[in-house]
Amino acid sequence: MPSRPRTYHSQNTGTSDLSNAAVQGMFQSRPFVMQPQATEKSEQQPDLKGSLMRAERYGHHLGQIQAASVSFPTAVQPKMGTGQPIQLVKSKISGNKKPKNPLGLKVDTRRVAGGYKNPPHEHGNMLPLYKDAALSPQPQNRKEKDWLMSPNRRFNTYTPTHTQPPKEVKGHENTVMGHAPDAVTHWNQTGHTQSRAANSQHNRETSSYHGLEDRASSDASGGATTERYRSPSPSIGSHESHYNVKHPNFNPKVPWKNRLRKPDGAGGWDKNVSYDPNKNKWI
Repeated sequence: MPSRPRTYHSQNTGTSDLSNAAVQGMFQSRPFVMQPQATEKSEQQPDLKGSLMRAERYGHHLGQIQAASVSFPTAVQPKMGTGQPIQLVKSKISGNKKPKNPLGLKVDTRRVAGGYKNPPHEHGNMLPLYKDAALSPQPQNRKEKDWLMSPNRRFNTYTPTHTQPPKEVKGHENTVMGHAPDAVTHWNQTGHTQSRAANSQHNRETSSYHGLEDRASSDASGGATTERYRSPSPSIGSHESHYNVKHPNFNPKVPWKNRLRKPDGAGGWDKNVSYDPNKNKWI
């Protein structure tokens, strides 16, 4: 009997296909796992934007939301020109702030209140001080003021007593004009007995200064004297305009406290009368 060739059918065909598919599947690119969430976020944004637009249409705005910790009273007023609301918050007043003087003005220093505010360096009466101290002659083609006020100009500066050799300084901005006598001495001896205008005139005279001083040395020493400006008073013969608030030339920004006291006409103060700055009269 002739033999028939045997045909073998592999039983692993299905298994091989599955294995190949599994292997291929391991190396195939897969979609990004966060893509559905990104899609959801992009789908939610128009809704959020639309909600905000609808809220603003009915008068609600994020700027009107207040923090829970804020306890200050607020007032909402329309902002001029825009129609948008603005929020006014009442702030706290720091306890470290200095109170204003009773007249509600910023007080002057005692020196300024006495009339001793220095004129500028280029003042006509001050230029002779700089000309005398200049270390180079004035060129014929330059004006005196421009020559002296040049930042390259060099000057000799002195101590108030002129007992030490002069010190060379470059630039007028590095100098100060030295009083002779100094302002506080003049005030304590003479200035408080005359008007503020008279002291200001004295302070603009060339003869009221001994010359130029080095600014750095002058600032470091704090002045040549340890005297302090006295408070004006009728008992020491002070000019009435320095302390009498009813005087037409009284300066309301003076720093001394007795400006609110009334003289008794006998060299003292009337203890039974005080001044009310709000009513601007004695009470």
